[in-house]
Order: sequence, then structure tokens, then C-alpha cells
Amino acid sequence: MTARATVAHMGFALALICGCASTPTTEAIVVDGATTTVAGWLSTTGQWAVYQNRRFESYSPYGLAEEKKCVTLVNGTGIAAETFAHLEGHRVVVSGQAIRYDALPIGPSSADRLMSKRYFGGDLVEDYCWREWVFVAREIKPQ
Repeated sequence: MTARATVAHMGFALALICGCASTPTTEAIVVDGATTTVAGWLSTTGQWAVYQNRRFESYSPYGLAEEKKCVTLVNGTGIAAETFAHLEGHRVVVSGQAIRYDALPIGPSSADRLMSKRYFGGDLVEDYCWREWVFVAREIKPQ
């Protein structure tokens, strides 16, 4: 093995040991009826959500443990959603309350009833994160 190859292998091994080659994660995001805050990486594109790590572009909720899934956010701040666009991809702390996704009312149209489309304050809530709970955001602060 050449000196260059040895150094490359050592660098790779060091990256694995220190975790530099792994996806950076935060602590688990636990949500239940008593949850009043969630923290993580915010996505404001489409349905709002908070993710456990910064690399959420390729996220898939299938097969993940509940605490590893993202948390669907509902805008309950009373402020236009566009106001929070500058926080896209930033770590945030969200204050509010958790509600069961199934407790949200189904929309009034026959298509809503057929597809079980659920709404909060007139806004469609799509549970992209596939959790039992969604989180109504009352306040969002950068961390």
C-alpha cells in the first residue's frame, strides 16, 4: 500500500470514528398530548415540518421509529406563513400544542370526505411525517 493510500484510509477511519462521515442528528423528537415545545430543523416548503437533522431533502418516514420521524407543523401563530420563510433550513424551537391528526376535522367537500383530508383553521394539513400527532405552532424562534 502506498503512503498516499495509507493516509487516505487513515483519514476515512478517523472520519468514521469521530462521526464526521455520518448524518448529523439531534436528540429524538418526542410528541404526545403533553408536548408544548419541539426543536429541530424547519422546513417551510409545502407542509411545514420540523426534522431531526439538517439533511431533510431526502427524508422518508417509512420504516422509521416514531421519535426519528419529522413532526408536521400547523401554523397557529396568527401570522402569515410567508413571514417564516427566512427560517427555512434553520434550527428552531417551536412552542405550541400537540393534537392528534385524526382529531382534526375532515373538510366539507365530498372529495375531502373520500380522501379523509383534514383541516386546521381552514388550512389543509397533510401529515407527511406519518405521526399520530401534529403540532400546532403558536411561536417559532430560531435557536
